[in-house]
Amino acid sequence: MSYFKKFISYFEYYEYGCRIKNGGHMKVLVHDDKVIMDLHLRGLPCTESRLCEIRSLGSRSASLGRFPLDRGTGYYNACYYAGDMDGAGLSVFDITGLQIGLDDERYCQTTWDWEQIGKNTGNQEQTRKNTGDREQSVKGAEEREPIMERESELFAQELHLEEEEPDPSASISEDKWQQLCALYPVCHPFGSKEDYVSITPGDFVVLRKEYQNLVSNSFLLHGFYNYHHIILGKKEDPMGEIYYLGVPGAYYEREKMVAVMFGFEGFQVSDQKRNSGVTGLTHTDTTIAQKDHTVQRTPTGAFGYYMRRVEI
Repeated sequence: MSYFKKFISYFEYYEYGCRIKNGGHMKVLVHDDKVIMDLHLRGLPCTESRLCEIRSLGSRSASLGRFPLDRGTGYYNACYYAGDMDGAGLSVFDITGLQIGLDDERYCQTTWDWEQIGKNTGNQEQTRKNTGDREQSVKGAEEREPIMERESELFAQELHLEEEEPDPSASISEDKWQQLCALYPVCHPFGSKEDYVSITPGDFVVLRKEYQNLVSNSFLLHGFYNYHHIILGKKEDPMGEIYYLGVPGAYYEREKMVAVMFGFEGFQVSDQKRNSGVTGLTHTDTTIAQKDHTVQRTPTGAFGYYMRRVEI
């Protein structure tokens, strides 16, 4: 059978067991055997940075991951297997809520009812027998709409992205890279020898037309929403110049799985002490054997950029 469920659930912030205020929201998408979860906390009374654990509520409590909370704001995006959310056989349908502890007396919590979700989603929930009828499958897919497209619409609205092309497009001449370095702030996330420019999704008009649709890429918008910038850089190659677009984030295996789904090739740790250019990416299509011999293991939780090639 093929399953499709999607819902939004809102977090409440508690102190000493009493509800204080809204704490954020999460989006959950269950599609066949995969679960995509986008979690946002904001406006929490925490001035210091901390690492928060996500625990499930329901048939049993289990850890579903950890994420950094900085100045009361945090973001977590992950992809799970629906029948094994915690690596120990916990099904997504056994989970009826999440709790995120800030300390011994403060936490955020959200709950939901799967039965009620089924009633509310109506024709969004698709349960279909595999009859081999290709026409019916295509029709069902059209009714559901592409996951990325619908997710990106929500985030584009939150970011108030304009459809109009920004003014810098008129200034781009033959030497585009030098023009971009003159127009945008230059940064060095991977060492002083590599120049990158800091841009926003609204500046994607500087990319070639076939890459401008990245303005609606959900994973990219998540990173921008949390860190307020995207990087664009040039790498010299024997075959010519290669350009990379980088989305800021922390390295986690589940985060990497989501990045792959949205077209990102690998992860680069932001550390100026390492002489590690884009060629040192932890590539997602590298075999385990190759990784053991050619690629350093990326530390869990390390800050850096999820990278993908583009053209300008």
